[in-house]
Amino acid sequence: MDSRSASWGEGAEAFPPPHSIDLSGPVFFAESESECAGADQRADENPRHLPGEERKEAAAALLERVGLKREHLYRFPHEFSGGQRQRISIARALSVRPEFVVCDEPISALDVSVQAQVVNMLEDLQSEFGLTYLFIAHDLSMVRHISDRIGVMYAGRLVEVADSDELYDNPLHPYTKTLLSSILETDPHKGSRRIRLEGYSGGADARAALREVSPGHYVAVD
Repeated sequence: MDSRSASWGEGAEAFPPPHSIDLSGPVFFAESESECAGADQRADENPRHLPGEERKEAAAALLERVGLKREHLYRFPHEFSGGQRQRISIARALSVRPEFVVCDEPISALDVSVQAQVVNMLEDLQSEFGLTYLFIAHDLSMVRHISDRIGVMYAGRLVEVADSDELYDNPLHPYTKTLLSSILETDPHKGSRRIRLEGYSGGADARAALREVSPGHYVAVD
């Protein structure tokens, strides 16, 4: 499996927005097993099957890798900030040594400065561990920054899929064009025109299949 963002595959691990983390005791791994969903690793590879002390050491090492300290292992959820909780979520996902990680709105609830730190860390971890990310987000600038390939969804269905630069430079589906036109232009000398999606319900796309209109660029057409 290659190291890409916004790709599709099997064996996904997920970490949620930081406000949704529910930990009933010290951060994780202290005296109980990790609750990383969907783990399917051999017993000799999965840190959850290590002896107690080795499991603590593995957990502490992961905390340090995501920018926290070993003593954070024994703190409770209310003692962490949103950014720290998100780092814990990332460490928990990495604890089962996944190849594919689902990042569902991982930065939406964080301050802008913390968002940049978390995204930079995700990129570093991707290179270090050879990870593939499915990055789900509404921040269009961040999506372009972190993704190699992008899928645009409308009314619950994929309507366009292309490499990142191709999609932003040459959007073809009406909804993609509308979506990209909503990005604010920071240069006051450049004119911007907001495209409004009028008279389009997306009903046809429910029956339409994705068709390749250029190499690697797929669009839902009826």
